[in-house]
Amino acid sequence: GPHSSGSPGYSIWLAMLKRCYKESKDGSNKTYLSKGVTVCNDWLNFQIFSEWFNCYVEEYNLNTPLVGFDLDKDITGSGLLYSPQYCNLVPEKVNNFYKDVSNARGWKSGVNRGKPFTCSSKGKWISDHRTVEECVAKYGELKLKDLDRLKQEFPTVKSQIWENIEYKI
Repeated sequence: GPHSSGSPGYSIWLAMLKRCYKESKDGSNKTYLSKGVTVCNDWLNFQIFSEWFNCYVEEYNLNTPLVGFDLDKDITGSGLLYSPQYCNLVPEKVNNFYKDVSNARGWKSGVNRGKPFTCSSKGKWISDHRTVEECVAKYGELKLKDLDRLKQEFPTVKSQIWENIEYKI
């Protein structure tokens, strides 16, 4: 039936639960739970998750099975809760781009400290700058161009996702 292990959202649902609640035997895999990440009560029930999943797929005209997509809880949420309010199905490429621009921890990943300040993208040198401000501006300019390319490649991604990513740049 539509609520069985054969349905398109089942493997995504199972992966979400494992990420939060299953520890590896050797203890090397700290669960998301240890970082405070949880799944909302409703989504512990596959039927409820499946309804959300199927509606999302239909609304954004996605093809199933979803290949190359992630269930993301960070772009429009706090990153601590898997729930219908905060989760989106996004292309891996978009999710990875978001991680790249948001993981800077106050320092952009493509801005390298030093004299001169160097700007790089995907590990490749782009330019040198006298000030960190010039360097950050150049990095932002590059990332906005990358974002525009992603928007063209993935036109079905909802606008709130693009807005939240752009805000991080």
